[in-house]
Amino acid sequence: MTETAHLGNQQRRTSGTGVSAGEKGPGVVALFATFPPANTMLQPCTFADLKKREGPPLNAWGLFGADNEYGCLNFITDVAVKRGRDSVQHGLPINLNLPLTNFPPVNPKRGGCTHKILNYHNYMDDEVNFNTQCSTQWDGFRHVAYQNYPEGSVTFHGGMTPEEAADPSNIKYGTGLFAKKPITTRGILLDIPRWLVKKGLPPLDPLTQKTPITLEMLKGCAADQAVKFAPGDVLIVRSGWTEAFLALTDEERAEYNPLLGCIGVQASEEVMEWHWENGFAAVAGDQFAYESWPPNIPKELAIHEVFLSGWGCPLGELWDLRELSAKCAELNQYTFFLTTMALNIDAGIGTPVNGQAIL
Repeated sequence: MTETAHLGNQQRRTSGTGVSAGEKGPGVVALFATFPPANTMLQPCTFADLKKREGPPLNAWGLFGADNEYGCLNFITDVAVKRGRDSVQHGLPINLNLPLTNFPPVNPKRGGCTHKILNYHNYMDDEVNFNTQCSTQWDGFRHVAYQNYPEGSVTFHGGMTPEEAADPSNIKYGTGLFAKKPITTRGILLDIPRWLVKKGLPPLDPLTQKTPITLEMLKGCAADQAVKFAPGDVLIVRSGWTEAFLALTDEERAEYNPLLGCIGVQASEEVMEWHWENGFAAVAGDQFAYESWPPNIPKELAIHEVFLSGWGCPLGELWDLRELSAKCAELNQYTFFLTTMALNIDAGIGTPVNGQAIL
């Protein structure tokens, strides 16, 4: 997503009773305890602890050390990578990327991909030009800032200013981090539409924000699929957006503006608590924005603010989950080895995912 100004200047709620994390692994505090004692920079931190920290609400700045730029990606330990490897049961690789060159435009502010073949008669080259977020993407930590914390300010991850975030010579918190340490771990798919059908529940409306994916849906789907989360997993949530978007006519797609309404995970404090306590390294979905957009709950923080600028948790958007969801259902296997390879651009704001799931 790109438009965040409409989050407003009002003060937004950051307190609440929260809920239990539900079905999950040992949790983020237990993960901190597994790091070598010599790494004294790491601090165990529950969601309740996050709420007490100074600075923008729920920020996790400095928890992995003052000079550590990887945020939640630190949860991807060698144990997490091996867990992903061990989830391979069939040796079946599945593409997770929408086409760059022929997928219909989604956001009018993001130019699509142009591909030019350079004909030198006895050999060929090619050139491509595209917005890094025009198709399947990772949002980097400099993509969306905290807004109005304090009032009137814009604050990116780690306290970075807009001027610093816009400087291509400043590589701090750039998506080049995702290339230097590729996001490779266990992925878990929560197939919400399939679960709703199985339970006889009302379907989602993927092209609006009227039916957000709630915490109850996430927990119910996870329980039904019998998946157990562990720190360092990447959570992937299917909404059915891709199928709904492609079912539109050309005229309907031309009129559709996802900034005015799009399915996604509900941006509530309880949902954020569940994500943090499960220790996800990153999250992704087939939607235009991982979260329901515009956010459904007035005065709430946006997930983009907290996950990107607060936690350093990459958001994956516009992932192609059609084949993956079908195979997961066929095999009754919703965990897999996830590999992604970002463009090696140091100061990148977003990047193509270049991802695959291996079942």
